[in-house]
Amino acid sequence: MFNFVVMLALYMTGFWFATVYKRWRVTGMLVVWSAIAVALVGLIGLVTGQGWWPQVGAWFAAQTPLSVSGWTALFCAVLGIGSYLTLRRATP
Repeated sequence: MFNFVVMLALYMTGFWFATVYKRWRVTGMLVVWSAIAVALVGLIGLVTGQGWWPQVGAWFAAQTPLSVSGWTALFCAVLGIGSYLTLRRATP
């Protein structure tokens, strides 16, 4: 189960980025990668500023393979819905 969900996540991530590229070309990719970078830096800054790193580490340590599979499946569902909503407006 775990291996299947991880491979599905990799597939869905690639499909989503391909969909973004198909819909908005290079501009869309630049916007998406910039938004991802800003969100990650902001999240790291928030966690560091609040001193939440021990809690974050404890949460990761408490995860089981089944819970990681569940979170990954949720991630895949979000990417699938996002890909559908993006691709339905794309032009060939």
